[in-house]
Amino acid sequence: MFCQPKTHIMFLKTHKTGSSTVQNILFRFLEKKNLSLVISKDDSFHLGHPNNFSVDFVRQYSKGQKFDMMANHMRFYFPEVSKLMHHDTFYFSIIRNPVSVMESVFIYCNSDTEVFKGAKDLNEFMKSPWSYYKLNYTKNYYARNFIWFDFGLNHNRADDEDYFVAAVSQIESTFNLILINEYFEESMILLKEALCWSMDDVTYFVLNKRSKASTWNLTQETISRIKEWNSLDWKFYLHFNKTFWQRIEDTIGLERMKIQVQLLKSKIQKLRNTCLEEPDAVEPSDVKNTYFLPHQPNKVKILGYNLRSGLDNIMKKQCQQMIYSEHYYSILLYAKQFSNASALNQINKYNKDILAIKKKNEQKEN
Repeated sequence: MFCQPKTHIMFLKTHKTGSSTVQNILFRFLEKKNLSLVISKDDSFHLGHPNNFSVDFVRQYSKGQKFDMMANHMRFYFPEVSKLMHHDTFYFSIIRNPVSVMESVFIYCNSDTEVFKGAKDLNEFMKSPWSYYKLNYTKNYYARNFIWFDFGLNHNRADDEDYFVAAVSQIESTFNLILINEYFEESMILLKEALCWSMDDVTYFVLNKRSKASTWNLTQETISRIKEWNSLDWKFYLHFNKTFWQRIEDTIGLERMKIQVQLLKSKIQKLRNTCLEEPDAVEPSDVKNTYFLPHQPNKVKILGYNLRSGLDNIMKKQCQQMIYSEHYYSILLYAKQFSNASALNQINKYNKDILAIKKKNEQKEN
């Protein structure tokens, strides 16, 4: 049955959930269709996070103006978001097992976030979280119910069943789809079907993947404690994991889903063979082009990609788009949408900053 591809999309980009890979898919579609993007008026590429979203955070917004797409980090607040989006906008997001989210957040933020300072690792933190966690710390949302927080909810609220049910009901009435990171291929098929997009539209290379040296092993005791400590996130994850599979059964069917996933994997592998110099992502020090080097926070090593040489112009552009770093792609879209000197200056600044970071990291390794 024929359907019209959706072009009005609001993606709540949650933290540490594989959302950068989803964002890249959206950016490529946006660029292909020449759609408008909600862009931050500062240089952070976050839409006011950790504050509740407000139209005041948007570059060159005028009252009554509508945009085609939102896809950057923000703390969701529907009354303000709805001012920018068309009435037929498709709202969706992606979540991940809270244990994995917290492990990733700790790796990224332990050296410069007050709530984690003093704990040698996450296992130690979880033995006595209230020894480190303070309600008055400005970034305590990193350490507890971070997914809940991104959805605009109170991460410090007691886990009361009536409150939880009401909050989830509110989210379900707003969001058309919640994807699950642990079933990423299945999520892309669901998204493709919901948006009436093609399989080519949802192909991807995994972005912002950490090196093995930047991951930690957690004890079973720590895993259990994380689930209890992040009980709102854990129940949230279990609920939407269940609705995720129910939606697959109701709309696609498990057998057709398996076939679709294999087709997607096959397309991705063909693109990898065509686009990439190496079979997989490489260490940041081995990324040759700074445009493709992801942001390297603190001591975390984020892998990147190198393109094959000799690609024709059309294929080269497609491959480049799939491996652009989040920050660089955002700047390019900003420059395209506003066509001004400020955007070009940001690109030049970005290149200088990335080169400095790469040089610093290489000096450390030597």
